Amino acid sequence: MRRGLALLVAAALGAGGCASGKLAEKQAFYAAGREVKLRQPPPPSEELQQDVDLFLEDDLLLTFDKAKMSERRQLSALRIVFVGGMAAVVVGATAGSLKENAGAQAAVIGAGAAAMAWSAYRYFGPVKDLRECQEFLTSKGAQLRQWEARNLDDSSRPVSPETWREYVNLVSDIQLHPTCLAVR
Repeated sequence: MRRGLALLVAAALGAGGCASGKLAEKQAFYAAGREVKLRQPPPPSEELQQDVDLFLEDDLLLTFDKAKMSERRQLSALRIVFVGGMAAVVVGATAGSLKENAGAQAAVIGAGAAAMAWSAYRYFGPVKDLRECQEFLTSKGAQLRQWEARNLDDSSRPVSPETWREYVNLVSDIQLHPTCLAVR
């Protein structure tokens, strides 16, 4: 199982798709990984349990943490821009020296309002997506743990092809979720 994944990573890095950060290339990378895994024979149940644990503790948790940190950074910057925009509007509306020059007053108020609008747009757009990503990962992580409890045991017998396919599809759905793909 690891050999196929190593080949996939090497091919993706050689093609330059992994480092670019473009969403389409990330989608292609994870979709190719899904196809490689589906072609592999089902692993023993105990090995798949380890794979589930590694995925949840490394990949899912890392993506969750990256989304949370990105949200915090963006919120901090957005607050500063919003407050600065609001201050510009207040200064533009109340400054005595600007009252004499209507054009300058309109420019200051307009710039402040634009900054406030931009920060509100970013708050309800990309920051909202980061929150949705975190909620999605929390939900899917719990779902994957439940799936693991239902379908896997400590035996060294290979899991059924259906169980293997179900696992690969669950992981692929998590990796390819649109709100989280940009964070990966």
